[in-house]
Amino acid sequence: MITRSHSSQAPAVDSDDRAVETAALLRTARSASDSERRRCFQRIVLLHLDLAESLARRYYGRGIDSADLDQVARLALVEAVSRADADRGDFLPYAVSTIRGRLKRHFRDHGWMVRPPRRVQELQFKIVDVWGTLSQQRGETPSIAVLAQTLDETPAHVAEASKAGSCFHPSSLDAPRPGLEPEVTLGAVLGKTDPGFDRVEWASTLRAACADLPPEDQRVLQLRFFEQRTQQEIADEFGVSQMQISRSLRRILTGLRARLDAPDGTPPTDLAAA
Repeated sequence: MITRSHSSQAPAVDSDDRAVETAALLRTARSASDSERRRCFQRIVLLHLDLAESLARRYYGRGIDSADLDQVARLALVEAVSRADADRGDFLPYAVSTIRGRLKRHFRDHGWMVRPPRRVQELQFKIVDVWGTLSQQRGETPSIAVLAQTLDETPAHVAEASKAGSCFHPSSLDAPRPGLEPEVTLGAVLGKTDPGFDRVEWASTLRAACADLPPEDQRVLQLRFFEQRTQQEIADEFGVSQMQISRSLRRILTGLRARLDAPDGTPPTDLAAA
């Protein structure tokens, strides 16, 4: 584990001086002995520990322990130092890119309690990166439109990714549910049987029972219970009396009830004669 001890505090160094010293140390390390190379690398790490910790702090409070994030950032700094080449450019941008990449991968692998699509994950990290800068520049919380313009994304995609932050620490099933009594939790609600399930089951059973009725009886049920026709209106369509429709409805409903009450769902033997 990499820690910052009191005896190894990085001294306050001007950024330009730090860049010059870092480049010199990297060049020295290329042709140095193993022990000298380690000394150069340790010095570079100490010069940039505050950078690693600053980048790690941007991800605090998002479901992963801050100490773990600090350690990931420091290890990424060590990795950047061991791979850096002073002849290819300044060390600082390379270190920032390496540390951010490691932190993001750590969140990708360990931070999501509910894992959204990769596209949403990556955009969510981009939003985090620019959020602080935009807030400071504008003096207010950046809107979805501003974020979308800055990231060259559609507002719909930015809004979707912004909501993905809750995937790091989703609401507990035992947390109080908004709008309900304090003692009523989401887990308690989900644990109960929704009365709608019973209605769906009954509707399915009834539909199967009605499918075996003669077409005339199906039409009578449709007109009465789905189109809300009166018995007289149904009688007029069939060219019979209202009393005949009343008796037909009674017969049809009695037969359906008998079938639904039967253990195996089959009509009783005397129903055919009804």
